[in-house]
Amino acid sequence: MKASAISRVSAPQILLAGILFSVLMGALVVVNPVLGLAPLALWGAFIIIRFPAIGLYALFIGVFSLDWLSRVLQILPSASRYLTDVILALLLVAAVGRLLGAKRLPRRTPIDAPVLALMLIGVFSAMVNGNPLLLTLAGFRTLFKPLLLFYIVVNLTWAPRTLRYLIYLLVALELVQIPIMLVQVSLYGGGGDLVTGTFGYYATGIVTIVTLTIMALLYGQALTQAENRWRAVLYGLLGASLFIPVILSEAKAGFLIAPFMLLALFSDSLIRYLARVRTWLILLLFAAVFFAGVQVMPAINPRSQLVQFLQSPTRIITDYDRPLDQTNGIPASRLGDLQFAWQLVTASPLNLVFGFGPAQSVETTFLGVTGELRQTHDLGIFLGFHQLSRTLLEWGVAGLFAYLFAIWAVYRAIRSRFKRGAYVGFWRGVAWSFGGVTILYVLGTYYLPIWETEATAYLFWTLAASLLINSKLPQTNTYLVNESKRAVGASVGA
Repeated sequence: MKASAISRVSAPQILLAGILFSVLMGALVVVNPVLGLAPLALWGAFIIIRFPAIGLYALFIGVFSLDWLSRVLQILPSASRYLTDVILALLLVAAVGRLLGAKRLPRRTPIDAPVLALMLIGVFSAMVNGNPLLLTLAGFRTLFKPLLLFYIVVNLTWAPRTLRYLIYLLVALELVQIPIMLVQVSLYGGGGDLVTGTFGYYATGIVTIVTLTIMALLYGQALTQAENRWRAVLYGLLGASLFIPVILSEAKAGFLIAPFMLLALFSDSLIRYLARVRTWLILLLFAAVFFAGVQVMPAINPRSQLVQFLQSPTRIITDYDRPLDQTNGIPASRLGDLQFAWQLVTASPLNLVFGFGPAQSVETTFLGVTGELRQTHDLGIFLGFHQLSRTLLEWGVAGLFAYLFAIWAVYRAIRSRFKRGAYVGFWRGVAWSFGGVTILYVLGTYYLPIWETEATAYLFWTLAASLLINSKLPQTNTYLVNESKRAVGASVGA
């Protein structure tokens, strides 16, 4: 198969281009320091297109750090947050270039049909509601960026270890959050919305979902590499240490979502799982540690909202999620937000099915585009607080189910391949954890705009794409035989 023009560039040519760009950059710096950045930007773009792995790593490093560096530390200008969009665009150029060079069509994936349906729903909704073209494009950009990354990862050819090293990088980036958050606690005198590691201000939801996702990946490795006891213990301890960021950020939803993730991770059969004596011992141990922590935390930070919540769980309803009829028409939080959104869309059957159109529920961060429903902001009503209300308002019930079907389709494909033994070694551990990650990605829709937030959405769809292209049936039956013996031994031991 004929290689593309991009892939035929040799190392000496890259070196020569680098020297020429350096000379040009030096000449432009003499004229104007700002102009000197242009050759550097072009050189960086060339590197990402020529070596997409570098771009993929840089994308996630940017997702984990740019908001923190620009808004919190103010080291970088606020516009630097758009660098992730630039990197994504360059990766798209690389993927299209590879496809054209190989003269082949994009690979078919399990989510093709629901994504196409979602696009048609968005276009139809925008046309029916008479939304401006720029507004519609901004809405498509927000929701479809993570899906675009999924297709990029699926269609690029990666070195065998590239995606595996990416997951190692994600684990390292998450572990770095622990010391950073400990410093933030000491600076701010307690946890809360400002203690969010490198994710910027008011990002406790992002901290929760990303942390629990990385925790699931670590536990998946621990479960599938149990024959190496020390490695399994190491992965288990690293996974347990990630409860620290959840506690420090005072993310209440972490204690509500984490049990579902862990249950999906550790059990293939709920009845068989609960029938094991060691399961109940683990649950009792977890409960003992949990309630001991509740007693100790007031002494550490008596003003903590998390402490107040743990001591009175009913506050999640009475103080944080009051129904709309108890707030004088202004949604107090997620429950009121969802109820108000439901009232808006049910006023018209067409809006109920197809919504008000992309980017209608909130002001986008792209060119300051504003939807018509933004007028409710003057009344103090903030719509689109989380993914359920936002998707319902913009894409309707049809769009909501189309996206959920895409999640279900990719999960079903990965689960089917997992059961057929199509994952070996490291990727078997990632596939094992994907069920728990999917639980987080669905339940998190009530907690934050999880499908449109870069950190959470990029993570989910990159893991899904990585699993799809790294699934392969073993070359011999040895692996399946060993797996069968292990399953028999586990059932006897249970």
